[in-house]
Amino acid sequence: MIGTQFHCQYPGCPGVPGKEPPFFGTIKCPSGEGHDLVCGPQVTVDAILEHRGRIVLIKRAKGGVAAETWALPGGFVNFRERLVDAVVREATEETGLEAAQVRFFEVYDDPKRDMADSRNNVSLVYTAIGIGSLKLTPDEKGRYEVAAARCFTYEEIRDEEFRPCPGNAGPGAWLAVVAPGMGISLDDLDQGKFEIGFDHEEILRDYLRRMRTGDPGAIPY
Repeated sequence: MIGTQFHCQYPGCPGVPGKEPPFFGTIKCPSGEGHDLVCGPQVTVDAILEHRGRIVLIKRAKGGVAAETWALPGGFVNFRERLVDAVVREATEETGLEAAQVRFFEVYDDPKRDMADSRNNVSLVYTAIGIGSLKLTPDEKGRYEVAAARCFTYEEIRDEEFRPCPGNAGPGAWLAVVAPGMGISLDDLDQGKFEIGFDHEEILRDYLRRMRTGDPGAIPY
């Protein structure tokens, strides 16, 4: 739903019946013209997550913002949540990996960086190492937050084109996983062009440039 993001200040509050906290809602503009008031900018976090020498991207599900594009793991910071905790939480929710060695990378605050809806989202980007095994886990209602997750080489990201990806890089170390019921197979993630959503192409380009120059510019958290 387009509009501001509300959080109840009381821990454990179920929020609006039928919705999950934090929940989205709108405040109508007093002009009476049917406009929505929006609160902004809103704070988001994104993770440049390295796993087994590759960068993890998630494929956004159909029907959502930037649907079917590839993006960095990330999302909104919850009420009274520290930024670094939000990065770790989002990484685990969307990739199954534990984010370690979390470092601040850069702020992306172009007002037009995310024009998919009415929200003005400022992203604080962090780098991290992904520990564990790549996996997608459904929520308590059996829904998957993302359609797929995959580890990309720097060259794949640079060219936005898949190279053959080994299904298994060691015991339990899958480099690509897909959510059931999304109509995607692992074979779909092995060849052809792909699209990076939001301004994440710019973020990744900045990161790869810093890696090439030997100056990552990341600050230890």
